[in-house]
Amino acid sequence: MKFEEGRYCCEVTGQGFGETKVAKLPQIYVSFSPLLRILPGGEREPVADSERRSYSRLLTNRDGEVTENMQKYLKLDLESIGFTGELEDFAPGSTDFCDCTGNEFIARCEYQERDGNQYENWSIEWPPRSGGGGASSLDDASISSISALYSSSLSKAKTKTKKEKATASERF
Repeated sequence: MKFEEGRYCCEVTGQGFGETKVAKLPQIYVSFSPLLRILPGGEREPVADSERRSYSRLLTNRDGEVTENMQKYLKLDLESIGFTGELEDFAPGSTDFCDCTGNEFIARCEYQERDGNQYENWSIEWPPRSGGGGASSLDDASISSISALYSSSLSKAKTKTKKEKATASERF
């Protein structure tokens, strides 16, 4: 199914760590299903037979460094999908896993041309107040190392109880 460009209310269907196919750079990924298309007038149109999509964000640059903008954008992405906790809590199977499955968020679909072909490019839309695909798994040591680089920028709040799922309409 080809999606029209625009804004969509989406539901998280999966999450985790991976790496890029060629450069093997660490990244997070969020799998999701678009549920509703948000029309320019604010009306919402159901998406029929939505196919799952994914979004990813690099965790380091090619030099293995984390820039200030990388920290800021990762934090905004994670907050937008309802994530709380330390970065290692994003991995299924972690001790304090923060499961975002079922949370709703707003995403934008745009198309980019590469190699003469049109490709979908999904981005997570951040709340106004913030200002601002399948991959191989990373091992626990890599996740811990990267998590340490982000420890000062992400919330230290951890919860041991099952968190309530936030819907996009509650957050926006």
